[in-house]
Amino acid sequence: MFSGRRLLRQYCKIFDNPQDAIADITPGSTIAVGGYRSCGVPENLLRALNHLGSWDLGIYSMSSGHKDFGLDLLLQARQIKRLTTTYLEPGSLAYKEWKNGNIELDIIPGGTLADKIRAGGAGIPGFYTQTGVGTKFEEGGFPIKYMTGGRRVEILSGPKEKRSFEGVENLFEESIRTQFSLIKAYKADKQGNLIFNKTARNFNPEMATCAKVSIVEVEEIVEVGELDPDHIITPSIFVNRLIKGEKYEKPTEVVEEDEGTDDRVDPDRLKIAKRALKEIKEGMYLHLGFGIPISIVSKLIPDKSKVKILTIPGALGVGGPAEKGQEDPDLINALREHIKLMPGSAIVSSCDSMNIMRGGHLDLIMMGAYEISRNGDIASWNVEGEHEKGIGAAMDLVSSRKSKLVCTMIHTRNGKPKIVEECNLDGLTGRGVVDTLITELGVFEFKREGGMTLTEIARGVSVDSVQANTGTSFLVASDLKKMD
Repeated sequence: MFSGRRLLRQYCKIFDNPQDAIADITPGSTIAVGGYRSCGVPENLLRALNHLGSWDLGIYSMSSGHKDFGLDLLLQARQIKRLTTTYLEPGSLAYKEWKNGNIELDIIPGGTLADKIRAGGAGIPGFYTQTGVGTKFEEGGFPIKYMTGGRRVEILSGPKEKRSFEGVENLFEESIRTQFSLIKAYKADKQGNLIFNKTARNFNPEMATCAKVSIVEVEEIVEVGELDPDHIITPSIFVNRLIKGEKYEKPTEVVEEDEGTDDRVDPDRLKIAKRALKEIKEGMYLHLGFGIPISIVSKLIPDKSKVKILTIPGALGVGGPAEKGQEDPDLINALREHIKLMPGSAIVSSCDSMNIMRGGHLDLIMMGAYEISRNGDIASWNVEGEHEKGIGAAMDLVSSRKSKLVCTMIHTRNGKPKIVEECNLDGLTGRGVVDTLITELGVFEFKREGGMTLTEIARGVSVDSVQANTGTSFLVASDLKKMD
């Protein structure tokens, strides 16, 4: 009956241990790895891969790992040749290996990387996106590989193909297909149907679809029929191999933010946060990005049940921090702080979280910045000689003009203005995207006739003082108000 046709593969194979499940990963293999830092990481499979010793690996992951955990083990053993990711922390092993010329680094906006993976799994060869238009990501020239010692650049990123749709410029992105994917799920049945636990879902569902061989570890394997079909997120057709994890560390971590995005509640930052809080209205869907928004503003919202806060890991409807003793390592925000959910909340994949942001479905996006130009350009991820962290979700956040973008930042840095005539191209996140800027000296609006306009001024501060601390000219509203 089936003569002349390729026989379909059988259901997933269950292995007794992770070593056997990854035994055919050879030097030079390409691998998509699920997880968001230490949350939802296939830690047993990565430990096994570390012991296997395969080298020259091409890794696709949303982050470079936590110290002595996950991908960091492969970096320590020099097993990675090229790391395609979205975020690096200065001082991390991945950052040091890149700067010293020991690995190739391809930095991609988080939503773009997620959709390149998703498109690969969907059989879509490529797509266009507004993310990154007008930035270094479009132009190219970002160092992918330094020569040994880090003194000279060996490989630079290339320019992107661009096309206009309805008058809006977009960049072309090719999809990603890998030989293997390493995935972490919460529970599976013996056929390979998967369910995930809270924000440990993150990028795992999309990563499971893009590989020729998808290898999954879970905390529990149950009999076929025990999982409610309505609860299955990733069906068995995307799962080739399955193991039950031997042990789970799930380490706790909190990001240590730098001056541009830290959470030290000094008087100026608190003043900015209190004014920013007035931008949040009952019934809003919003995202609070790195810096003052997530670290201070989020803690000032009096009743989080009256708004819906979206996090990058995939929670929509975030409450406050988890009570002591109630912390769940599978439920985190972008700072990797343990959180709780409000009634009516929902969990989505991180890919869907990014799509909500880029699709303009949020009422408000609030984020920190390193520099803002008089045209409403924003630089938020890279300042040459000071910050080189990676793009993260920043370019995705600003790519949609449908959501209001409010930026918060200290007015100067080391005595130098952070509001400038033009932003540094290397750190540019988006052009003409800022609606409102709040500093400790005042509030600026960018979409008024005439451009950048001072609309509110801090008490005890003169317009001349604001101008003296600003690196470009601005208009002053005729109805200039006091900032409270």
